[in-house]
Amino acid sequence: MENIKQRYGKIKVNYIEDEDNIHCICDCGSKFILTSKQIQEEGRESCGCTIRQLLLAQVGKTDDDFKWVGDILTKEKTASENTGIGISYSKEKKKWRARITFQKKEFNLGYFINKEDAIAIRKEAEENEGNFLEWYEGKRKRK
Repeated sequence: MENIKQRYGKIKVNYIEDEDNIHCICDCGSKFILTSKQIQEEGRESCGCTIRQLLLAQVGKTDDDFKWVGDILTKEKTASENTGIGISYSKEKKKWRARITFQKKEFNLGYFINKEDAIAIRKEAEENEGNFLEWYEGKRKRK
C-alpha cells in the first residue's frame, strides 16, 4: 500500500485496516471509511461539509437550521413540513413521542396515543418559538 499521510485538509486518518478500509474523521466530527484511492483523490479536503456549508450559505442557511440523523442531514425547523421530525413511536410505551430542540437542548413534549396529537403539540411548540421556554414551563405546570 502506498504511503498514506495522516491529514488531507479537514480529513484525519484514524487508522488503516487495509487499502479498502481507511477509517477517517473530518474536523466537523463526521466519521467515515475511504479507500486508498478515494483518500488521495485530488481536491478531497473534507467529508463534504465544506461544500454543504457553501451551498447552505447561498440560501441563507447554516448547519444549525438542520440536524443529523445518522448520516442524513434533515430539516429540524417545522413539523408541518415533515411530520416525522420530532415525532417518533416508542415501542416500549406504545405511544407517540413529541420532542423539539431549542437552543441546542432537546425538550420532551410528551407521549401521545395518537400520532396526530403528537404532531399538534410539536406544531404548537414551533409556533411559540419566540417565547418557547415560558410556553414549555406553562405546559408542564398544567399537567
